[in-house]
Amino acid sequence: MLNWAGVVVLIVGAALAYRKGVKEGKPWGKPVVGACVAGVLAAVAGLLYYYLVLGLLVAVLFAYIKGVRQHKEWGRPLLTACTIAVVVLAVGRFVLPRSRGTGRGETRQAIERELAYVRAQMVYLGRYLAEKYPRRNVLLLVPKPTYDYERKRNDVAARSLEEGLDVRLTLAAREEIAMPEEAGAGLPAEEKMVDAAALDALAQKYGNCDLIVTLVNLPYDYEKTKLSKMPQDARPLIVVAAEKARVGLAELIRSGHVAAAVVPQPVVRYDPDEDVPGDVEKAFKSRYLLVDAENADQIP
Repeated sequence: MLNWAGVVVLIVGAALAYRKGVKEGKPWGKPVVGACVAGVLAAVAGLLYYYLVLGLLVAVLFAYIKGVRQHKEWGRPLLTACTIAVVVLAVGRFVLPRSRGTGRGETRQAIERELAYVRAQMVYLGRYLAEKYPRRNVLLLVPKPTYDYERKRNDVAARSLEEGLDVRLTLAAREEIAMPEEAGAGLPAEEKMVDAAALDALAQKYGNCDLIVTLVNLPYDYEKTKLSKMPQDARPLIVVAAEKARVGLAELIRSGHVAAAVVPQPVVRYDPDEDVPGDVEKAFKSRYLLVDAENADQIP
């Protein structure tokens, strides 16, 4: 925007210099018009940018030495026009692109893009669950947010899951899971968000929920849970949709402890300028895999 504003200023300057300088026979008219035209060419074309800027700097020096210092009438107008042209072009070339790269606008777009993928993930999962496990009460476990994006992500996930569930399942409760202050040595953080006792306590607290959808991974000591020792038809179904697949997740699916999971695609090409597909299924499959007992070996 600033670059184009500079172009407009230079065009207006050239017009004024022509009208008030060239047409009235002023000695500064043509030099100022030439400087403004050179600036416009540099800004619009971008070609020969550095040569043109160098030329403007030479013109600044010339205007000062041969014009201002010798008290020529055209000295100060030419010096001013060339200086303005250099400043506008430099700001438009270097300062503005950096501000765009780190500014709120681009950050907001990136957040909205990621939230769109979260929505696709959870709507798709909700539709899968509604088709395969209807008439159940769902407990949603989400990470306890530590900043605004995580809070928005949790809200989008909950709304989108409910949208996918439609009326065939009920999102009965939502619980935030806090990250423990200390984690076991050598274990990735996403496996340390819930321990065995906490998961059992949640299952007991929400005893009316017979399907647990968790956006945090199951405890690394899941085998110590009371849930793991219960008969399969007596414990709630568990579906995992964490950001990273837990070590041993495939085996938990094969053994029936986890009904299904959403995991990231093995290779995802990140493009900051990409458009999120409008179709939920297409957007989901561009980022995620839905795995159950039939395709658990596809977990990366």
